Amino acid sequence: MLKNTAFHDNLYQLAKIINITTEGLTLELSENMFLEKTIADISFISDTLQSLFVEVQNLSHLPEYLPIMQSLYSCETDYLLLLKAFAAKTIEKQITLPVSGTDLSAYYKLHTDTKDRIEKRIQESDKNLDAYQIVSQNELSQLLCI
Repeated sequence: MLKNTAFHDNLYQLAKIINITTEGLTLELSENMFLEKTIADISFISDTLQSLFVEVQNLSHLPEYLPIMQSLYSCETDYLLLLKAFAAKTIEKQITLPVSGTDLSAYYKLHTDTKDRIEKRIQESDKNLDAYQIVSQNELSQLLCI
């Protein structure tokens, strides 16, 4: 069954969640109130990014494929920055995490790999788009009515 996914809307909302979570790390928030929420958000973002990538990676026939992949790439980049900021804050504040550091490292590795795969697909799509947009001498002559 074909699903109708509003990729741009999903990516927009996800980008906002990433930004808000990152901004929260710059504040002096209560660990008791916000630590578990931040960790849950980090996990949610990871799962959602992976789901979106799996869903969109083979849809290169869509007219909006390239902008969607570029937005996904941007979200992956921001997510990796969020993970770095979270790790730095937990070290700086000596926060005891309810999850292991290896879980966070696994997220970082997974999304670094995913970001690289997205970048490769964007480059391939750009090459295909360039080849598609090249006008032959005959086409140019017809267009110019020569």
